[in-house]
Amino acid sequence: MHMVNWDTVTLPTDHGGLGIQLFTKGSRQPPFPAIIKDCIAKAAEFFFLTQGANPSFHKRSLPFSWVKPNPGWHKLNMDAFVLSSSNYASGRGLLRDSNGSWVKGFSRKIGTSSCLLAKLWALRDGLIMARNNHVEKLIINVDALEVINLLSNTKATNQLTQPIMDDCKNILQAFQEVHLQHCYRETNKVADFLAKLGHRQSDPFVYYVTPPFGIMEALSDDASNAVCILKPLGL
Repeated sequence: MHMVNWDTVTLPTDHGGLGIQLFTKGSRQPPFPAIIKDCIAKAAEFFFLTQGANPSFHKRSLPFSWVKPNPGWHKLNMDAFVLSSSNYASGRGLLRDSNGSWVKGFSRKIGTSSCLLAKLWALRDGLIMARNNHVEKLIINVDALEVINLLSNTKATNQLTQPIMDDCKNILQAFQEVHLQHCYRETNKVADFLAKLGHRQSDPFVYYVTPPFGIMEALSDDASNAVCILKPLGL
């Protein structure tokens, strides 16, 4: 662990230090043992990293936006939504071109499922949709690191997710180039909105040639690179 300079620990507070005074050779009491010095130094480091050096650092909101793919590329966003009361899941996704324009979308009623498995269902449906639309270069935005880890780890084995993971990896072979990217949920709001709508549809699976009602504003915001704010916990 990197330690704060000891001079900083003993420096007066009006000079930017912590003002901790140690006993000297002329003191009536013996000097602090070395281990106590280490403890105080580590406490000082914690102070400067969390508060002392920049009190507003951990309260700063961060701007993010959905980014258009480069010309010749398409971007796939998908998400799943699971009702906490019943574990009933649905998944949806959408495909957009380099202008941020809607190409196609889908929705599926999955049934009882875990959140991870539902996201994998949505990923497979999205990959099939992109392949059927003759996409050659694909960027996949995923807001779940678990999905990225499963796709990236060739040795991972899970009896529950392995069959659908094998399907996804086989479909990926159809594309010339694929980039897998993690995205924050705040920049995946269109797919998130679609996934929540999936619980109200009557058909098990639906393709959308045009955007469903209610998401045009979110699509427009993404296409114009409108900034959304990611706020830290506690704000």
